[in-house]
Amino acid sequence: MTGDPDAQGLRSLLVGGTLGVALLQVTLAGFGFLTAVVLASLIGASGYGEYAWAVAWVTVLRIPALLGRDRLLVRSVAAYYARADWGLLRGLLRRSTFVVVAASLLCLALASAVVWVIRTRVDSPLLPALQVGLLLVPLVALVGTRQGALQGFHRVIAAQMPDAVLRPAVFLALIGGAYLLVGDDLSSEWALLFQVAAAAIGLAVSAYLLRRTVRARVAAAVPRYENRAWNRTALAMASTNGLGVVLQRFDLILVGIVLGATDAGVYGAAIRAVTVMSLGLGAMNLAFAPIISRLHALDDPERLRRGVTRSTRLVFVVTLIAGIAMIAAATPLLGLIGSQFSEGADALRILCVAWLVNAAAASNTLLLMMTRFERAAAVTTGIAVGVNIVLNLILIPVWGITGAAVAMLAAQIARNTLMSTLTWRRLGIDSTILGLSPRGRGPGSGARPVDVAPR
Repeated sequence: MTGDPDAQGLRSLLVGGTLGVALLQVTLAGFGFLTAVVLASLIGASGYGEYAWAVAWVTVLRIPALLGRDRLLVRSVAAYYARADWGLLRGLLRRSTFVVVAASLLCLALASAVVWVIRTRVDSPLLPALQVGLLLVPLVALVGTRQGALQGFHRVIAAQMPDAVLRPAVFLALIGGAYLLVGDDLSSEWALLFQVAAAAIGLAVSAYLLRRTVRARVAAAVPRYENRAWNRTALAMASTNGLGVVLQRFDLILVGIVLGATDAGVYGAAIRAVTVMSLGLGAMNLAFAPIISRLHALDDPERLRRGVTRSTRLVFVVTLIAGIAMIAAATPLLGLIGSQFSEGADALRILCVAWLVNAAAASNTLLLMMTRFERAAAVTTGIAVGVNIVLNLILIPVWGITGAAVAMLAAQIARNTLMSTLTWRRLGIDSTILGLSPRGRGPGSGARPVDVAPR
C-alpha cells in the first residue's frame, strides 16, 4: 500500500486504529478478568454462573434488538463518507436509531413476559438473574448503533472507549462501593443492576461523541432514505451476526440448562479467559471494517487483498503467542478466580485451539459482510451453528464442559473452512494466513467482479 497519499492515509488509519483499539481491548480484557475474580469471590461459582448465563442471553437478544444496524452503519457510513453523500448518511443515522429503539423495546417486553411465565412454572436460580439482565438489552443495542456509526467515520477508538473502558470501570466502582456498604450480601441480580447503570452511562457518552462527530456536515444535510435497500442488507447482516452470537453463546446457555449454575460459572470463566486471545483479531477487525468498505466502494481490490493478507498474518502471530501462554498456564490462571474454577482448564485449552483456527482466517466473515456478500456469510455461519448445536447436544451430557469446548472447536473449523472458500470464490482473495495470489482470477475466471451498487 505504498506509492500514493491515499494509500498512506489508509495505512495510517489501519495501523493507528488497530494499535489504539488493541490497547482498549487489552484494557477491556483486564477489566473483564478482574470482574470475574471480584464477582467470583463475592457471589461464588454458582452466583457467577447465574450472572454469566444472564449476560449470555443478553448477548443473544442484542441481535434482534439491533437488526443488523450496527454492521450496516459501519459499511454504509464509511461508503457515504468516502463519497461525501451527507443526505443519505443523515437519513441512515436517523432511521437506524428509530428502528433499534422500537426493536429493542419489543425484545425487552417479549423476553420479560416469557421469563415471567416460565418462573411461574419452574423454580430455577438462573431465571431471576435473567429477568434483571434483560434491562440491558435496549441499552447495549443503542450503544451498538453509536459504535457502528463512529467506526464508519473512522473514529474507531472513540467508538470503543465508552464500552471498553468507561462501562467496566463504572461497574467495578459500583461493585466496590456496594461491597463497602453491605459486605458479602451481594447477589447476581445486584451485579446485573450495576451493569445496567454502567451501560446507561456508556450510552450517554457514546451518543455525545457521535453528535460531536456529525455536527459539522451531516447535521446540515437534508436527510434521504433508501429504506428497502437498508432493511434488506441489515437483515442479512443481522442473520450473520445472530448466528455468530449463537455460535459463541449456545454452549454456555446449554451448559447452564443441562449442568447447572456452577458448571456454567466454571465454563463462563474459561470463556472469559480465552477472550485474551481474540484481542488482536478484535482490534484489527474493528479498524479494518470501514477500510474494507471504503476500498470496495472505490473499486480497489488489489490493495484490499494485500491488506487482508498482512493483517491476517499479524493477527495470527499475536494470537499464537497468547495461545501458547494460555495453554501452558490454563490451570493456575483459572485458579486465580477460585480453586473450583480450575476444573475448566481442559475446556480452556481446547477453546484456545478453536481461537487459533479462527485467527488463521481472521477477516473472512468481515470481508463478505463489508463487500455485499452478507447473505453468503449468513448461510455459512448457519451451517457452523448447526454443527455446534448438534455436537453440544451430544457431547455436553457425556463430557460436560469439555464436550462444549470440543463442539466449539469443530464448529470453528467448519465455519472458517467454508467462509475462506467463499472469499476466494466470490472475491478472489485468500483470507487465510497463506495469502495465496489470485493468479488468473477475475470476472472471466470464476471470481465475481467487484460491484459497488446496492443490492
